[in-house]
Amino acid sequence: YNGGGCEGTSFKRCPSDDDLDACSCTKEDVACSMWSENNSCEDFDAEGNVCNDLRQICEGGVTTASISGCGPPPSDENHMVYIEAFGRDELYFAGPVIVNSTWEAVTSNAEVEAYTDVFTYQWDDSTGRGRLMQHVVFDSSCTEELVLSDQFGWRQICEGGVTTASISGCGPPPS
Repeated sequence: YNGGGCEGTSFKRCPSDDDLDACSCTKEDVACSMWSENNSCEDFDAEGNVCNDLRQICEGGVTTASISGCGPPPSDENHMVYIEAFGRDELYFAGPVIVNSTWEAVTSNAEVEAYTDVFTYQWDDSTGRGRLMQHVVFDSSCTEELVLSDQFGWRQICEGGVTTASISGCGPPPS
């Protein structure tokens, strides 16, 4: 989890070269027309209203990253959030996550569901999970080609179809 809202979110992929290291390649942006239809990102303000929406980027609009309290805090602000990741009715991950750390989504099934929903909530050490700050929908179906190192926002496929929140580096979360 690297913090920040939907602004700057895009789909990135390593150039197609079989000799590249999928975990350290320089990723390239994939055109909105290739991914935006089935993926979404919405940031919420303290009152629960949508204050930033990924669709604005693909429609040539401007995101509202400068609005205070819109979405999760940025990566340079030390904080913790509570993340829940679901595939339909299956919970892939739930728990507190500190900024600039990795979490791992795990399925008990042979495949992940067609869509993965990731909810990011405010976290308070004394009261626990708070208000919703962000909701992301990622198309994880077999109709969309997913390859090792594909990155959507702050999620990256690192190994064996496991989606984690690591932008930099691959592999399991630190122990």
